Amino acid sequence: MDLVEMARQFGEEIQSDELYIKVRMDEQKLELDEEFQKLMKEFNEDKALINEEINKEAPDQEIIENLNKSISEKYKKISTNPNMISYQTSQKKFMEIINRVNSIILRSARGENPYSEEYEDSSGCSGSCSGCAGC
Repeated sequence: MDLVEMARQFGEEIQSDELYIKVRMDEQKLELDEEFQKLMKEFNEDKALINEEINKEAPDQEIIENLNKSISEKYKKISTNPNMISYQTSQKKFMEIINRVNSIILRSARGENPYSEEYEDSSGCSGSCSGCAGC
């Protein structure tokens, strides 16, 4: 069996893993959460409006302040939504495993011991989205 075929089989194993399935179920819960979807739509619309206002030749500071306040309130509701919390938690755990697997593969390709327990999170992700533009 060649490496590509082994990778495909490994991909099938990933997709049958309990944590992968939980991530997909949590994602589906978010998609079916009408209140969450409505809030996301409004959040994105407010972001578009604020960008539009900021880029005007003479931006209205009151409109910008009101939109900033609205965006902050919506963000707080989005980030405290139980479905979002569950999704982010399961996604983080899943990505930690995937990053560890990737690290093992890369180290092995460089001739290092695949069984060494040295693992470095090279993604630079702290787990907090507050200072990040997104993954």
